[in-house]
Amino acid sequence: MVMIEAFLGMAKYLSPREDDDWSDRLNYLITPNLLLAFSVLISFKQFGGRPIECMFPNKFPGSWEQYAENYCWSQDTYFVEPTQDVSLVKQEERYTPDRQLSYYQWVPSFSSFKLPSSEHLVIFGRIRIHEVVEKAKDNANVEEEVREKNIGILKRHLSSALRFQANMESKRVQVHKTVTFLNFQYSSGFISWIYLFTKSLYFINVFAQLYFMN
Repeated sequence: MVMIEAFLGMAKYLSPREDDDWSDRLNYLITPNLLLAFSVLISFKQFGGRPIECMFPNKFPGSWEQYAENYCWSQDTYFVEPTQDVSLVKQEERYTPDRQLSYYQWVPSFSSFKLPSSEHLVIFGRIRIHEVVEKAKDNANVEEEVREKNIGILKRHLSSALRFQANMESKRVQVHKTVTFLNFQYSSGFISWIYLFTKSLYFINVFAQLYFMN
């Protein structure tokens, strides 16, 4: 029973929502799950094996080798051309920006692409977009009784949300008097602005992660 619940939970997690498009799914579903899978594979070697292997003189005992590899792993390293003798590279030239390498420790780490998802942003609105689309795309709508029932549910929900919004605007009610910007969720353009805001966050998120990773 527990396995079935876990499987259903995983299936739900990996399933796309119905109120999005391909770019949303690329950001909140495909990309983070691919990164998660690859990071798990890399983490097996990084935390359970030997993430870095260096060549040492044969006279080095095992403890010296282990110490040197731990030191190299925790410190930044630098790149040297294969045709260049490392001993000829001056100390002050080894950590110049064009030589320095400090990315490999962070390969398994990544920020979540799911954060800007409109699922978390629109949840505060009066109109529950996901539920509206889910009812509209219900496969059982081929049956007249189910279709009429779903249409009735959608009509009542949308009418209630629009009526509430109209009352708020006509009476100029401020639900949040201290933090006034939260009243924006009761405006007529809330969902449209949230949609555009979410797209902008996806765009910013991609470049921000590339910047921080570099």
